[in-house]
Amino acid sequence: MPALLPSPIRPTGRMAETCEVVALGREDVCLEPKKLLTAYDSLQLEKVASDLDEQIEYGDARLAFQPYLKDVRRLISLATSSDYDGLAASSQQLKDMCDFLDGNAAGDKKQVERVKAIRKAAAGLGAACKARDASPAARAVISIGKFLVEFAEA
Repeated sequence: MPALLPSPIRPTGRMAETCEVVALGREDVCLEPKKLLTAYDSLQLEKVASDLDEQIEYGDARLAFQPYLKDVRRLISLATSSDYDGLAASSQQLKDMCDFLDGNAAGDKKQVERVKAIRKAAAGLGAACKARDASPAARAVISIGKFLVEFAEA
């Protein structure tokens, strides 16, 4: 006869900020802590967010990139709040962005390398979201943002 395993009990309230799973009937006992962002990752996310905001402010000069700059800016908010489901749902947007960037790379070797790096970071983001690991997810979003800014500036 197979053993019945209870489904994980997700915390609510303040406990949800630091804990993935709590004990059955005990909201105050954390069985599986969340993997939180490091201070360095938070600082890097803020820097990339600032760089993206600067690119967004250029307006018409970066008109073709505006939707993608804004999408990646939203990813930073999701990474900061450790919203893995929201980050994982962005995979199609990232694929569309990479396809658009491929078309705009126009054979420029550096631009093509940047698009490859964005694709690699997007794949890493998907893996980090599945593992529900904050730091690798943040690093993937940081890479995506950094390379997108470099692409837009070139």
